[in-house]
Amino acid sequence: MEQFQAERATLARLRPRLAERHEGQFAVLFGDRLVGVFPTSRDAYRAGLHAAGVDRPFYLERICRSPQPVVVAGVR
Repeated sequence: MEQFQAERATLARLRPRLAERHEGQFAVLFGDRLVGVFPTSRDAYRAGLHAAGVDRPFYLERICRSPQPVVVAGVR
């Protein structure tokens, strides 16, 4: 199974609405759950760590009409 498959599918479903309201901001997903949308990558990263913990990966992507993923592994 491809890593982040659930997160990508969730974001693809939410992208049109998110792009209208939050273009240029950062979405954080953990599993099939949208953790939130944040103005900076730093804020998004911190929220991802809070949601997933430091030892589990989470998905962070800048919201735009064309996907541009940023994959961040957990920190040990």
